[in-house]
Amino acid sequence: MKLIFSGDLTIPSEVRKGKVLLCNINIVQYDNGRYCAIFAGKGKGLSATNLCDRVSSLIYSKYLSKVNPADIVWLEYYAGSKTNNATVDIVEFSQHEDTQGDTVFLYPTWKRLYETNKIDPQRFLSRFSEILKELSSPVVLLSLEDKRGYLWRLWANRNGLFVITSNPRAKLPLSLMDASLVRESLEKNLRFFKEHTNIEEMLTESIIKGFLYKGL
Repeated sequence: MKLIFSGDLTIPSEVRKGKVLLCNINIVQYDNGRYCAIFAGKGKGLSATNLCDRVSSLIYSKYLSKVNPADIVWLEYYAGSKTNNATVDIVEFSQHEDTQGDTVFLYPTWKRLYETNKIDPQRFLSRFSEILKELSSPVVLLSLEDKRGYLWRLWANRNGLFVITSNPRAKLPLSLMDASLVRESLEKNLRFFKEHTNIEEMLTESIIKGFLYKGL
């Protein structure tokens, strides 16, 4: 993993005069040539969520203008507070050219990827690198809460399946898997779920959905 940029950007509001968003940004390049940019609003200012189209467009023009937009994974993170967990969302955009011919990112949609007590963005990008470098319009097939309140999500991606949970005791491959490995991995973690939870049945139904939806 190669760090391309780590730091803050100041983004002025086009609507609220004198208001600015201070945005923390980390950009990395993975060994397969794909990039991941993770950003968050910093301090008391405008919401990064509300301005994420401008944030992503500015990041692209300043640091990634020669990169195919299809090779960039966009993530927004929230650092958390005393009452709310830290979170990471996948953000997907439609890219267009503006009147000057510059690439801009519009119409964002969010998919919750991860939540925990505290997130270090660079450590997150490194820990989940084998998954993030392969992300391509992933879809959640199954979401489960274990006995300790941690969420487990099974995702279908273009090239395989993956499972992510913030349960610190979970033993999961941090990479894409086929259906048989997903089944094997979840069976090794059954102790975290309530006895009446029929993981086998739910997993079978979810993997069938993955085959139908993503051609897995």
